[in-house]
This record gives sequence, C-alpha cells and structure tokens, in this order.
Amino acid sequence: MQLTQAQIDNWKPGGSTYLNAVSRYGQAVADAASNAAMQPGALESDVSSAIANATYGAPLTTSTTGIFLNQLATDPLAAPLNTVNTAVGNSFMSLFKSPWVLALIGLSLFFWMGGLKALQGSLKK
Repeated sequence: MQLTQAQIDNWKPGGSTYLNAVSRYGQAVADAASNAAMQPGALESDVSSAIANATYGAPLTTSTTGIFLNQLATDPLAAPLNTVNTAVGNSFMSLFKSPWVLALIGLSLFFWMGGLKALQGSLKK
C-alpha cells in the first residue's frame, strides 16, 4: 500500500514515527527508513524492507550459482583450502590412531636413537 502524505511526514526527521524508530532501532535504521519513505511512490513494504536491510543486512541469495559466484568474487581460495586442510588433518590424525603405525613409529625411534646397540651392549655383559 502506498504511503499517505501523513505517513511520509511522520517518517521525516523529527516526526513521531521517525523518533520511535530512532529509539527502537537506532539512528542509522531510522535514517534508512526515512529515506525509503521519501522516495516518490514509496510503499509501506519499501519502508519495512529498508528497516530489515539496515537491521539485519541485505538478504542473501539462495541460488547455488549466486553463492558460487559470490565465493569466487570475495574469497576464491577459502573453500578449497579449508577442504584440503580438513582432509589432510583427518587423514593425518587417523594415521596415528592405528596401533600398527604407533608400533612402527616406536620401533623407528628405538633404532634411530641407538636402542639396538644399547640392547646388544647390555646383553654382552
């Protein structure tokens, strides 16, 4: 429904609706709603949309293509790097959950630190 002149006057700075919006939502939201109301042929839904956009931000797209293009435009490497990081992290951590891998690592450290020589030396005595 199109705004009447009385409604438009109330949305002007200092008007009762404007002052109510300032106390309820803040100055920036009230200014956005006031600007929407001042547009020629403004509808009540235009003011509501201005309040919603100023309060919560512009609505996000639900289109898969739109989301993909937004990702490419804003941060093209975030999703692929996050996926690789998760995959490598999961693979690396699952590797150490295997008892055979832990035993192999333990034996490798034993031989690397000279455990066989120490064992042979203690057996000769």
